[in-house]
Amino acid sequence: MSKKAKPALIGGFVLGAIILLAVSVMLFGGGQLFKSKSTFVSYFDNSAKGLRVGSNVMFRGVSIGYVTDISLFASANNQQTLISVTYQIDPKKFRFKKGSGVVGMYTKEDGGIAIDNWIRNGLRAQLDSESFVTGQLSVELEFKPNTEAVFYNETIPYPEIPSVTSGITQAIEDAEMFLSELKRDIDIKALSQKLTSILSGVDQLANSQELRSAISGINTIVNSEGMQALPQDLNETTRDLNAAINSAQTLIQNLDDSLVPAAKGLADTLDQAEQFLAAAKSQVDGQSVLSVQLSEALTEVSGAARSIRVLADYLEQHPESLLFGKKK
Repeated sequence: MSKKAKPALIGGFVLGAIILLAVSVMLFGGGQLFKSKSTFVSYFDNSAKGLRVGSNVMFRGVSIGYVTDISLFASANNQQTLISVTYQIDPKKFRFKKGSGVVGMYTKEDGGIAIDNWIRNGLRAQLDSESFVTGQLSVELEFKPNTEAVFYNETIPYPEIPSVTSGITQAIEDAEMFLSELKRDIDIKALSQKLTSILSGVDQLANSQELRSAISGINTIVNSEGMQALPQDLNETTRDLNAAINSAQTLIQNLDDSLVPAAKGLADTLDQAEQFLAAAKSQVDGQSVLSVQLSEALTEVSGAARSIRVLADYLEQHPESLLFGKKK
């Protein structure tokens, strides 16, 4: 005969299960179930790859909410397909001063600050990279007062925050487009085969017998006795050339020391001869034949004296002309 169940015991188990469920919701749900939230939507015309339900909504690096829905939205006016992103913001994490107190970010219906004022002041939503490693995106709210507010849907029950394209997402899209065009325009397989062929040719050249023989021949020439003696021969030639230059300098100096004084002495002698002939001419004036001969001799001696003096002066200034000739 079975025992009758005790209602009090069953009730205790049920009550305990309810309490355990409530505690679990509080612990693992972070209290989100009982928090009041503000819901917003933004429409993006760029790729939302990397954005998922649960992605963070950020404002200047602070997480203030999370994404609740991602879907496609087709605009009837311009046939444009947009990404509709719905997200919730915790009002207690985005608070503003109102009067003498501080209130959270609520919509008009919630009795808080009118979001329209912040949109007019430049509040915009953009997709930003949360992690370059995983490629995960987040919704970033930021004030951009110099951007136009474009609205796409006026029938939704919650406010629309206009969107703008961020520099990072635009750069990612440009990089993806570039890689796509590169893959389309360049035959990667043919390029790989060409590179393989070039590397194979370089490998064959590096391991060829002809290249080894050429290197061996160059090594033999460099290490030959004639090549080893070449630096010594060049040194000897240089020494001989220096000696020849020194000898030429010595010769010029000697000529300058001996020839120039001799030329000057000869010029002085001719001057004396000129004086003697002049005196003799004065004694024989009237004897026509002898006088004419003395006049001619006097003229020749005077010319020779002038030439010798000019030569002596030039050699004194340019003794090297005895070796190289007179400069033109």
